[in-house]
Amino acid sequence: MYFQVLGPLHAFAGGERFDIGAPQQRAVLAVLLAGAGRTVSTSTLVERVWGEGAGSSSAAFLQVVISRLRKQLSSAGAPVIVTTAPGYRLEVAREEVDGHLFEDLFTAARRLAARNEVAPARADR
Repeated sequence: MYFQVLGPLHAFAGGERFDIGAPQQRAVLAVLLAGAGRTVSTSTLVERVWGEGAGSSSAAFLQVVISRLRKQLSSAGAPVIVTTAPGYRLEVAREEVDGHLFEDLFTAARRLAARNEVAPARADR
């Protein structure tokens, strides 16, 4: 599965665009993708998805959204969302997320330019 986070959030399974689901599912997935491979705390997810005005039931509603998102993703053979204290982790490789792939390629190009292995103008391209 491949995820586009630069611009509108999209997911692709087998080269075909995949429906992520309801807006809350999309928002939770976006936060998990930003922390690809790392645990994102429940409090961080609640704050980033529902904001400062999140009610006391937001953590319980997050569990419902995670459950629905897991079902949606598993139907496409997508990465697993693991429950791990203090929150959730999306098991996805950095190269499966365009934003992380961009960061990694940018860092590698800058490193090559710093070592004079490639001209800075070429590294930028």
